[in-house]
Amino acid sequence: NPDKMPENLECVITIGGDGTLLQAAQDLMSKDIVFLGINKGTLGFLAEVSVEDIEDAFDMHFDCEDIDTMDDFKIESRMMLKGTIIRNDKEIYSASVLNDIVIHRGADIRISDFYVHVNNQLLGKFQADGIILSTPTGSTAYNLSAGGPIARPNSNLIILTPICAHSIGQRSIVLSDEDKIEVTIGTCKNPKGEFRRIS
Repeated sequence: NPDKMPENLECVITIGGDGTLLQAAQDLMSKDIVFLGINKGTLGFLAEVSVEDIEDAFDMHFDCEDIDTMDDFKIESRMMLKGTIIRNDKEIYSASVLNDIVIHRGADIRISDFYVHVNNQLLGKFQADGIILSTPTGSTAYNLSAGGPIARPNSNLIILTPICAHSIGQRSIVLSDEDKIEVTIGTCKNPKGEFRRIS
């Protein structure tokens, strides 16, 4: 809980995997602090310190009097995305994320039309299971599994990747971090929910 954290907090140490560090960053994004991830999970793109190196990492960190003068550490700044859900012209939800925003039809597995506008201009219609909007940090997560590219963690860009696009030519698109992206969910491809029995 961010409200229970001390005012002079400078560093948060997470023990787990990338998911643990991402959750901590989400919970404490309003604070200007450094995160140190100890990797005990299956992935270590963010939580880079191994269990065997914990003591060395702690020694280097606590030997520094000021977090801004850490010669043995490289502090990386990461961009975030802000997403807003608008339904019937009303904002119903808004959040900022460090990794990605995924837009899909939930439990409905049918392919849908997704209309993507960038800076109020139509980029295109994607027939797919969904759309991933990823930061460079999130490029190694769902975006990578969906066939999207990996970006340098400290770069400033947004990766748009269709999920299981129903097209041979549709691939990921790299956009500027200053672009405003709007995604509208259109019709699904099987509106009556009909199924064929194959025997």
